[in-house]
Amino acid sequence: MTTRDRRGSTLLELAVTLAILGVVGLVAVLAIRPAPVAPDDVTAQVADARRRALRDRVPVSIDVVIAGVPHALTALPDGGVVADSALHIDRFTGARKHDP
Repeated sequence: MTTRDRRGSTLLELAVTLAILGVVGLVAVLAIRPAPVAPDDVTAQVADARRRALRDRVPVSIDVVIAGVPHALTALPDGGVVADSALHIDRFTGARKHDP
């Protein structure tokens, strides 16, 4: 029997190596990604007001109560939100900004 001098790798070995690296990369990305944050009551109320304003094409005004204090909020038909500054609501997305 003769032994062949093997230089390089086969296409199958390359494909298996790339598949393993892909799986490891996917697991790493999923492990690093932050867990989704559950929306609080204010966020849910804002999202509901925005959905109604977009659906009905009319401004929707609501009062959001935080620590017993009502705050005015209006969702506009274009998806914007005009809110009391104490709510820290982004005008364009309706998402709550982080407190400074």
